Amino acid sequence: MLALHRGRLDIAVVDLPIKDPGIDLRTIYSETLIAVLPRQHPLAQRPMIRLLELKKEQLSIISRHIDSGSIAVEAMLRKAGVEVPSLLLSANLIDLLDGIPVHRSIGLLQSSAGRLRRDDVLYKPLADSVQLETAIAWRTDNRSSKLLSFRDALIAFGQ
Repeated sequence: MLALHRGRLDIAVVDLPIKDPGIDLRTIYSETLIAVLPRQHPLAQRPMIRLLELKKEQLSIISRHIDSGSIAVEAMLRKAGVEVPSLLLSANLIDLLDGIPVHRSIGLLQSSAGRLRRDDVLYKPLADSVQLETAIAWRTDNRSSKLLSFRDALIAFGQ
């Protein structure tokens, strides 16, 4: 967001929630979470993973400092009675996926991450998942016609 405020970026794709004065947001995409498990994990045989089944598992998510959508993931886990302090936090998607077989953890990721096929993990739908939203962001005071045209094209693409 700092790059937007400083004018180094005109527009950005961001994960919500974000509350930032001077920044306009428009949601362009929404998706659920998936569970990513090591192939030999006891839950790997299930067609879908329920939140209640995660209470005693080591969980991995991307750090809220990197992905603001993790705030909603943490809130969902707390509401389901899953211990949030036991989360393994990763700096990026690849580190999280690499760590799942090593730590025998279960990763919680946006469903679009399931397109990254790997031999050492399985992707399973997560029942009772929150909807995570992706938005475009731009400075409220930036009224450039090129920016507005590009913004409108992104909005149309997302519909």
